[in-house]
Amino acid sequence: MVSLQNESTGQQQYQNNRYPEMTVGNWVVTLLLLAIPIVNLIMLFIWAFGDKSAKTTFAKAYLIWTAIGLALAVIYIVFVVVLLGATLGEF
Repeated sequence: MVSLQNESTGQQQYQNNRYPEMTVGNWVVTLLLLAIPIVNLIMLFIWAFGDKSAKTTFAKAYLIWTAIGLALAVIYIVFVVVLLGATLGEF
């Protein structure tokens, strides 16, 4: 019985510590800002490493996916350059 009380108290405490929910309007503005080049990177770093907010984890995850995409693009470009170099070197 005690563990059930502690569990429900923990859930209530977790719910009280949550950030305010993001409204549809907030998400529209967020996605609009992310569509603007350069501004998107600045805002992502502000949201990810600035004050804790509802956007913190979203911004960190977005930056991780951006880094993965950038790494894959660099690998692809290096592969194409090497392939073209090898092909043109034969002529």
